[in-house]
Amino acid sequence: MKTQLPKLGMQVLLVFFCITAILSSAGCANGSQISKEATDFYNHGLANYEKGEYDQAIADFDQAIKLQPDYADAYINRGLAYHYMGDIDRAIADYDQAIKIKPSGSAYLNRGQTYSFKGDQDRANADLDYAIKEYYDKAIQSNPEDEQSYYYRGLAYYSKGDYERAISDYDQAIKLKPDYADAYYSRGAAYYYKGEYDRAIADYDQAIQLKPDYVDAYSSRGVAYSDKGEYDRAIADYDQAIQLQPDYVYAYYGRGLAYYYKSEYDRAIADYDQAIQLQPDYVDAFYSRGLAYSDKGEYDRAVADYDQAIQLQPDYEYAYLGRGFAYYEKGDYDRAIADYDKSISLKPDDADAYNNRCAAYVNKGEYDRAIADCDKSIQLIPDFANPYKNRGRAFAGKGDNDRAIADFDQAILLMPDYAEAYYYRGLIYKTEKKKDQAVADFKKILELNNDPEWQQKAKDQLQELGVK
Repeated sequence: MKTQLPKLGMQVLLVFFCITAILSSAGCANGSQISKEATDFYNHGLANYEKGEYDQAIADFDQAIKLQPDYADAYINRGLAYHYMGDIDRAIADYDQAIKIKPSGSAYLNRGQTYSFKGDQDRANADLDYAIKEYYDKAIQSNPEDEQSYYYRGLAYYSKGDYERAISDYDQAIKLKPDYADAYYSRGAAYYYKGEYDRAIADYDQAIQLKPDYVDAYSSRGVAYSDKGEYDRAIADYDQAIQLQPDYVYAYYGRGLAYYYKSEYDRAIADYDQAIQLQPDYVDAFYSRGLAYSDKGEYDRAVADYDQAIQLQPDYEYAYLGRGFAYYEKGDYDRAIADYDKSISLKPDDADAYNNRCAAYVNKGEYDRAIADCDKSIQLIPDFANPYKNRGRAFAGKGDNDRAIADFDQAILLMPDYAEAYYYRGLIYKTEKKKDQAVADFKKILELNNDPEWQQKAKDQLQELGVK
């Protein structure tokens, strides 16, 4: 089931508009003078925002806006805080208000990034293109030495998925300002999404060197290490991020993924628990905790988590797939098939869903349906070992041993340590009175020493064959 975990990836990079430039200034309003009291609340909100105390930051920005209703920057930064709190609709509403009061490149950029995060890429691109054309291109043309405009334009290109242009702009920002920690961090994110993990890590290293308390850089470097399979390094980075910001939900979730991949399920569950406590609608955390419970054999708890994930996001294909597997392991094949049906309707090219439904049909004795599903799974991923094994079981159920053995052979060719394929092939050899071949397959399972359940099954078969 580990192949079904969603990739954590980088959280959306947000524009910290005015934060580095206005920490001690009055911010921006629509041409009116900002009162000292409103400015004080605003600056206090920025300080709380930078510390990750988003609730308090929002309260401060609320007060600034109450005192100065046309305070555009307060709306922008409150929008950022809402975004980090997971309240996307409120974030967008604040950016809308900021644009209404005083249109700016950062307001359009932040709203575009938030639409992208929400999955509304058409609206996102409209805002991002407008920010690029009407603000950052013009700013750079007016002042080619303006490193912030290169940086912000890079963020816009990044959010559009144009990583090459983003990197080019970050390069220029760094050239103009070699100690620009945010530019290194953001370039690292672009390299990450290009799959260039070592370059990403190098940029995160540089960002952390320039800014040792850079929480996002530690967490993002953890993501890159995790995707490289270096889970201990990933965990160390998540530990540091959590130490710096104890309520950093994505660090708990990322660390949970790393523990999961290390098969430390209890630690993974503890981190998912914390992520859910911090963000009760964190759908990926419910799903991933369900996987951990499933791998522990606690299928009822797994189903409960998948239920919650589906309630939060009814089109969450992975949750149906995971719940189907839990039902399968509970022997409830009809419910499993219903979930796989839904999974396939949401993602018709998911080879796992066809393979898993094939296995459920095999266990129900509906061999022709099983074969059709495994055929589809193989068509989608020709080097996927599992559907060959399951199709082999279906052919064996139909009494077509030659085809069954051919499929088990192929499964083993693709996955030489595939205990289940050796076991089912051994059973056919046993029924065909080919004792030597059967014994060789069952002994191979013992040599693999990779799964106690299949080890015991192999020992039982060898005992029946009179082999010690």
